[in-house]
Amino acid sequence: NALTQKNDRLLRDAEVQKLTGIGKTKRGDLMRDGKFPQPIKICGGRTNYWLASEIDQFIAAQVEQHRAEQAEKLAQLASDPFNVLMSALAGKPSQNSQGANNA
Repeated sequence: NALTQKNDRLLRDAEVQKLTGIGKTKRGDLMRDGKFPQPIKICGGRTNYWLASEIDQFIAAQVEQHRAEQAEKLAQLASDPFNVLMSALAGKPSQNSQGANNA
């Protein structure tokens, strides 16, 4: 559990933005959608803090998602390079990716 991790640090807004590259507005949207860790307030104060461990988990999940998407694109390219390239040049999704979405 992130709340009980030893030596977990509290991060303020500027540090979270620096680590994630996500500004306040976008972060608010992501939090409302349940896609970004919720901040905590210490002693009823007004300042938002995030647990460093939760931000680290968020970043790791983003990296994993990006790598999975890249692997899928490479697999599509390997299976049908001509159609993938032609679709990309035409600005259209490839037939392989359309088929995968309909499956």
